[in-house]
Amino acid sequence: MAAHKTRSAARRSDGTGTRTGQVQSVRRALDILEELSRHDGGLSLSELARHVGLPASTTHRLLTTLESQRYVAFDQRSTRWSVGLQSFIVGATFSRARDLVRLGRPVMKMLMEEARETVNISIADDNRLVYVTQVEAAHALSTFARPGAQVPLYSSASGKAMMAYWSDQDLSRYLSTVDLSQITAKTISDPATLVEELRQVRAQGFATDNEENCTGIRCVAAPVFDECSEPVAAISISGPKRRLPKERLPDLGPQVCGAGLRMTQQIGGCRAEPSLPTWQQVFRIAKNRRGRVERAHPAA
Repeated sequence: MAAHKTRSAARRSDGTGTRTGQVQSVRRALDILEELSRHDGGLSLSELARHVGLPASTTHRLLTTLESQRYVAFDQRSTRWSVGLQSFIVGATFSRARDLVRLGRPVMKMLMEEARETVNISIADDNRLVYVTQVEAAHALSTFARPGAQVPLYSSASGKAMMAYWSDQDLSRYLSTVDLSQITAKTISDPATLVEELRQVRAQGFATDNEENCTGIRCVAAPVFDECSEPVAAISISGPKRRLPKERLPDLGPQVCGAGLRMTQQIGGCRAEPSLPTWQQVFRIAKNRRGRVERAHPAA
């Protein structure tokens, strides 16, 4: 017990003797999560405070903050604390990304060799697209997005490939909260236009990015589905517009779709039906937002 307490104290020290209260609180909260993860049956407040070497009052304050975000849960009958749902969601996201990298590399390499362009795997994280792995072509641009880079969903082919299969509720929530800012001259910033494009993506099975996120760069992407036919990732081809002229994109689309299907099968997923969605709430929100923009910026 003493040795474990020493390890917890060591983790809380930054080695410099100086630390801000904010950083200290974060480290203590992480200590609590780590300790709870070791006890399937949970821990009482006094037990947890003893394990992490903190006063019970401090431990309780951190627990209530973590509970408000669902990272920990409290069982009133047993009066024990345990790891919460949000911790599981975060861990599952990491696990899914790791599996996509491990299982997707052969598919990515095959697609790169077929298209002779850089291939990416990306996932949606909240309202952003995150690149998780990449197989570069020999002539890849060094300035293109690297693993870990984040871009808006609506301005990327990979983002649109996943959004096209979102439910009415999820897409409505996105359109109600996200500002479709103009990133380049070709970014789709009108909600109604974006929704129409997503319907086309759903119909053809792949999405394109025509310099919408980065001037001079085009992209073609297809979704990867889980066992519930939900989009969990996207596989894409990207390159400069001189190598990806608009006339080439329709030919690359089926190749990327095939790669997306192979990845879906690799992770035990099931491809969603290509039928057009009935986004009643989505169309209503998109129309209302367009009307507000037109009233705020009337034509000259």
